[in-house]
Amino acid sequence: MNRLLMTLAITATASILLSSNPVAGQVSPTTTKAASIRITQGPAPERVDDDFAIIRWTTNNPGGSPVH
Repeated sequence: MNRLLMTLAITATASILLSSNPVAGQVSPTTTKAASIRITQGPAPERVDDDFAIIRWTTNNPGGSPVH
């Protein structure tokens, strides 16, 4: 019985995580976007490990939406 409950809990958690859209919650429709996005500060390493790195930079995009 415990195995069945664990399987159901894992399945429910995975389906909730896969069906959510976290990016839609971050985009503000009222904030205007810059016509030309450019890096204003950086890039600079924030954390570097053997197989992991975080690079930080600042842009002129006032909306704070992801920049690729």
